[in-house]
Amino acid sequence: MSAPSVAGIEPRWAVPPVAALDDARWLALAEVQRTRSVPAAGVHAALCWVRGVQREAPVSGRTECPVTAGLVESELIASMITSNRHGHLLIGSRLLQRTVPDVEYRPAVATCPVPYALFVWNTLRWVTGEGGKRSPYRLPSRNEDGTPRTADELYGAALAAHDGYVPIRETRNQMRNDAETEARVTRQLADAIAGAQAGQGTHGR
Repeated sequence: MSAPSVAGIEPRWAVPPVAALDDARWLALAEVQRTRSVPAAGVHAALCWVRGVQREAPVSGRTECPVTAGLVESELIASMITSNRHGHLLIGSRLLQRTVPDVEYRPAVATCPVPYALFVWNTLRWVTGEGGKRSPYRLPSRNEDGTPRTADELYGAALAAHDGYVPIRETRNQMRNDAETEARVTRQLADAIAGAQAGQGTHGR
């Protein structure tokens, strides 16, 4: 099973690879389908917008195309301000007042829920590499061709990382156990992605 292909734009300014953006998008959709989670809906909407699968920005509803780094930064600000609607986040005033050159600021729509905006904000921070933010989901480990990595492949990569040094048996056993665990989780994540695709169509949202 290879990584899902998606009809949309390739955001060259994004920090994570496109395959990671797509995996996270499908995992968010799987959670929405399973639980109707509002935060997961925020993740999904943010990544659909970034990839050009939906035209409306997730919190402001702006529709300029294509989605540029500047537009994403402006949307990030709008989602950050909405996330802090009740003043619970430790966000400095300079961040709240920052602007983006050559991009007109659009605030979030009045009905945008705070939990939704918060996860849009966190997702866009990951997409832009702001603050070293991690993916909103654990992602499957894949080969360059998009196929999920097997336990043998993961174990081999772990051994190769030792640069010719062969660890002691106890360490190798732990590395093997870790590889099998990662491979099992990867299969589960790939299955969840396939299930979300089956419900929407490979090129759908």
